[in-house]
Amino acid sequence: MSLSENKIKIINFKSHFPLTPFSPNYNYFIFENDIDDKVEINEILNHMLDREKELMKDDKNIDKSNSEKKNMTIRYKFFNEKIFKMKYMINLIDVLRENIYNYSKVLYEKVPEKLWVQIWCNILRKDQSIDIHQHDSSEHSYLSGNLCLQSNNTKTHYINPQNYFKKFNPEYSSENKKGRLTIFPSTIPHYTDSVKDNELRVSIAFDVIIESDMKKILWENKKNDLFRENIFKL
Repeated sequence: MSLSENKIKIINFKSHFPLTPFSPNYNYFIFENDIDDKVEINEILNHMLDREKELMKDDKNIDKSNSEKKNMTIRYKFFNEKIFKMKYMINLIDVLRENIYNYSKVLYEKVPEKLWVQIWCNILRKDQSIDIHQHDSSEHSYLSGNLCLQSNNTKTHYINPQNYFKKFNPEYSSENKKGRLTIFPSTIPHYTDSVKDNELRVSIAFDVIIESDMKKILWENKKNDLFRENIFKL
C-alpha cells in the first residue's frame, strides 16, 4: 500500500493477522520524497566526488589495489564540522530535519526530544553494489535514510526482516532517482543492484540516532574514527 501527497510517498508492508502467539507481527513504513528542488544536488555531488579524491590522496591507510575496500574505508570520512557549516550543507540538514519530522507526523508518532544524525557517502562504480545489511537491530534503533545524488537504472531493495534470506523477493524496490530521499526504520534489511555501466552511483546515507545510541556516545568520547566527525545534532 502507498499513500501519496504531493511528492511524498509512504510504502507500508505488514504481516497478516497472527493466528498463533508465535506468528510474525510487524508493520513497517518506508517514506520517499523527491527533494531535488529543495537542495543543491549537483553541488553536493561535485563536492562528494572532490572529497573522494582528497581522501584517496591523503589517507595513507587506503588499500590502493582494491577500490571497493578503499571506498569502504573512507566513506565515513566525507563529512566533518567544516563541511557541516557550508551553505549547501546547512540547507540539506534543514531539509533532512523537515522530512524526518514529516515521516513521524504522517505516522502520528512522537519525535524524540533529542536526535543526532550520522552521515556518510557511498560511491559505487561498475560491477559494485551494496550487499544486504541492516543499520541497527538493537533496542536503540530508530530511523535511517539515503539521498540519491546520481544513478543510472539501479534500485535499492527493502526486505522483510522476518524472512531476510529471501533476497530476491523484496517487499519494496525503490528506484535510485536523482534527488530522491528515502527514510525507513533502521531494522529493515536492504541492498542495491550492481552498477552496470561507467556512470557512478553516488548517494548520501545516514542514521538518525537517539541519545542512548552507542554511536552518539562514541562520537562524544572520540573513541572511534568512524564516529569522530560525521555526526551532528539535528
